[in-house]
Amino acid sequence: MRFMENKLYFTTQPVVVLDDYRQFKVGFYELLLRDSTTNRFPGQAFFDAISEEDGNEEFLDFSEQQIRVVLQQHDNSDISINLETIQLGYERTYRFLEDVKDIANHVILEITEREYSGQDHALIQFIRYAKRQGFRILLDDVDTHKHINSCVMSRLGIDGVKFSHQMVQQLPFQEVKQRLEQFQEEHQDDDVVMIVEGVNDQRQLEKLFDVGISYQQGFFFSPPNNLGR
Repeated sequence: MRFMENKLYFTTQPVVVLDDYRQFKVGFYELLLRDSTTNRFPGQAFFDAISEEDGNEEFLDFSEQQIRVVLQQHDNSDISINLETIQLGYERTYRFLEDVKDIANHVILEITEREYSGQDHALIQFIRYAKRQGFRILLDDVDTHKHINSCVMSRLGIDGVKFSHQMVQQLPFQEVKQRLEQFQEEHQDDDVVMIVEGVNDQRQLEKLFDVGISYQQGFFFSPPNNLGR
């Protein structure tokens, strides 16, 4: 089953760090999985694949290959890869960390806490192991899926969180502002980077920057770039 190579491919999109309204630099690149027929995230087909160990292994083999390609293309850059909570229960996912341990200082693991996908214990155990191996951890879509409470997040040494593009694009900005400020207040003593996705224009950039969000991602900065299929 060459599911990944035949049907799916990866793109990269930068997460930028703003100095002001006009100046920014690339903080890291996110590796984004896409379906070759729709050019979108494969959704259920991907979840079905990683629900079995063989599918998870194929995904991780393909991911390692692509991570190394990106690091060759962007010398000394950092790259993030998304992992679903269900994957954290597989031995192969731990071996993946061993396989890329030589580049751990350039690899960021983005973990999405979906309700259906596993127990908190597996999530916490994996994060602790990954941190010991030198990987940085981001929790993805914390505005949609937030099951780890603030105290546990602090103890685990989470490096950052990402707020989804749906929040920025679907909610009034006042509500977005309130959510961001609430998180900032809860984690004012933690060294947690806050990243907002879905920034599509200058006005969004400026509003978010004024709330203290210097890490941003979206089409305004760059569309996803193909690595090749």
